[in-house]
Amino acid sequence: MEALTIRRGEPSDAETLYAIHRESATSAYVHIFPPDRYRFPDAEMRAHWIASLGDDETDVVIAERGGRPVGFAGVTAGWLKNLFVVPDEWGRGAGTALHDEAVRLLRGKNAGARLWVLEENERARRFYERRGWAFDGERRPSDYPPYPPALRYALDLDVPTPVVDGSALVGRERAPGTHP
Repeated sequence: MEALTIRRGEPSDAETLYAIHRESATSAYVHIFPPDRYRFPDAEMRAHWIASLGDDETDVVIAERGGRPVGFAGVTAGWLKNLFVVPDEWGRGAGTALHDEAVRLLRGKNAGARLWVLEENERARRFYERRGWAFDGERRPSDYPPYPPALRYALDLDVPTPVVDGSALVGRERAPGTHP
């Protein structure tokens, strides 16, 4: 397996984020947003990633394996806004590396750690729960039709992030200065 590296996102990465987001979401959410009824909001998401990468308050990190972008995470003060990994990388350590870097960034912002996750996205919920996140009781409709419920999770940043599966870390390299 080729080495995984983490790098900072740049404004020129907007199309890369869009492509990763689209591939991941259309696989992970097919049971929530059936594609024959709910089209992926392409234009809106392209504009969103351009804006996010241009926002000084948003930190984006991108995971690459062998030079190929395979996932990303976005963080603002107090919030893990996004974490997407392409399906062929699920279970190979990219999500864990991105999560760990996102938590490191959140700790540096000193504003807590929260995220929204779709209630029906059980894979993501298990991923976060194994890493110490917990549902904090807040629920809201998601932003897109059919507006499935989203749950707010929180992470206690004073507690070390659990080591989930040491085997996921074998052979993983980190880009200098980007991942502790």
